[in-house]
Formats: sequence, C-alpha cells, structure tokens
Amino acid sequence: MDVNFSPALAYASGSTAERQQGYTLIELFIGLAIAAVVVGMALPSFAGLMHNNRRTTAINTLSSTLNYARSEAIKRSLPAVICKGNPVDGCDKTRQWHDGWIVFVDENGDKAWSGDEPLLWTQDALAREQTLEWSAFPSSNYVIYYPNGSASSNGTFTFCDNRGPTEARALIIARSGRVRVSDKNAKDESLQCPA
Repeated sequence: MDVNFSPALAYASGSTAERQQGYTLIELFIGLAIAAVVVGMALPSFAGLMHNNRRTTAINTLSSTLNYARSEAIKRSLPAVICKGNPVDGCDKTRQWHDGWIVFVDENGDKAWSGDEPLLWTQDALAREQTLEWSAFPSSNYVIYYPNGSASSNGTFTFCDNRGPTEARALIIARSGRVRVSDKNAKDESLQCPA
C-alpha cells in the first residue's frame, strides 16, 4: 500500500517537521559572532566616554570649589584660600594639586590653614590617571579670593589624563575671579601635559 502525503495534509495534521521551531547551532554561532563584532566596535568609544566623564567631573568639581570659595569670601568679608593639601596637614607645598585640596577662611592672612580657621571644603585626590597643575604668579601653591570677589592672580589649572595634550582642558581664572573652561591656555596656545 502506497501512501502519499500532500503538503496541505501535512500542514493540517501538524506534522513534527512543521511544529518545531528554534535556532540551529550554526545560526546561534553566527548571532554570537555578530554580537561580538558590535561589542568590539563599541568598547573603544565607551572607554573614551568614561575618560571624558572623569575629566568633566574633575573640572566641574574644581570649578565648584572656586566659585564656592569666591562666594564665601564675599559673604564673610574675609579672604578664602584654596590650596593643595588636606585637613590633616593643611596646605602642603610638596603635594600636587591632583592629590587633593582644601578651602578655608584665612582669618589671620597667613595663607596657611590653622586648625582654628573655618575649613570650608576638602577634596580628595583625582582619579589615578589624571593630573592637575596650577600655573600663576606669584604662587602655584594657592588661589586666594578676596572679599570683593577678585582672585589673587590670573592663572590656569591644566587637567590632563593618559590621553595626552589633545584631550587636556584648562580652567582659566581671571583676576576678576571668574572661571572658564577651554581647550587652550589663557594665551590661546595649545595645552601642555607633564611628561
């Protein structure tokens, strides 16, 4: 006896071949390969995004510190000093700016924090791959805001990370006390990072 199945009969009866659905092993590996290529292309831009976010956070933190010190100097009618240091050692000329800084009200005018002067802000070290340098005259160890809102000097804070000078940013302080961010220094020259 010969039995012939027509396609219509096989579909109607719900044959095993028609009911099974899923992916073959080859289809699964092709999908994984495509996903790996897409992830591989996205990782470098994600790393750049993380570096940019860290840099922006550091710049915003210092900018907030400077603006806060300026407002406190005006409010208290006393100079406010930002110096590289920490609450344990006070201002420390041997430290680097990226190791952290403090803000205090300089009640006695000596540009050094003593434990009895109000400590307004403490900042921990920046991320390990970031550097921060302050160049100004007369001192690269501190910034002073006076009760009229002016700064002790013009100067530039330069932020660098392991990407080098092309991704460096400057926080420029005018004598008036205002701060601005730039990818050039105050003389409109390219930024330099420490070696």
